[in-house]
Amino acid sequence: FPPSYTNINNTNSISSSSNQNQNETEEEEKQDSTSKINNDIKDLLRHCQFCNIRLTKKQLMILLASYKKEKIMQAITTISSISDIKNTYNYIIATLNDMNKKIVSNINEQKLKNKNIKKTSKIDFSSIEQQLLELDNKNKQINTEELELKIKQGHYVN
Repeated sequence: FPPSYTNINNTNSISSSSNQNQNETEEEEKQDSTSKINNDIKDLLRHCQFCNIRLTKKQLMILLASYKKEKIMQAITTISSISDIKNTYNYIIATLNDMNKKIVSNINEQKLKNKNIKKTSKIDFSSIEQQLLELDNKNKQINTEELELKIKQGHYVN
C-alpha cells in the first residue's frame, strides 16, 4: 500500500479505539449514577421503615427526581409524628413543597434585607473625613486660643 492508505487505516483504528474508551466511560458513569440512586432509595426505604411511613420504590424514585435525599428524609421525619394520614405520598409532596416555599421566602427576605443594607450603607466617607478635619482644626484653634488666653492671664509661666 502507498503510505497515505496506511495513515488512513491507522487513523481509523485510533478513532475507533477512542470511541470505545468514550463509550466505556459513559457506561461507567451510568452505572455509578444508577448505583447512587439505588443507594439513595435503600436509605430512604430504611428511613421510612424507621419512621413507620409507607412509600414504594417507584414513589421514592419520583421524589428523588425532584428533591434531594436529605430533604425527603426531613419530610418523612416531619410527617412521622402526624397520625391518620390518608395519602402519605401526597402529604410528603405537600410537605416538601412547603419546605421549599419557606426556603424561598427566607431567601427573598434575606435579599430584601441586603438591599436595604446596601441602600442605607451608601456613606460619603470623603464628606465625613472633611467634617472630621474641620472639627480637628477647630479644636486646634480653640486650644491655641485657650492657651494664649491662659498665658495672658498668667496661668502658664515658664
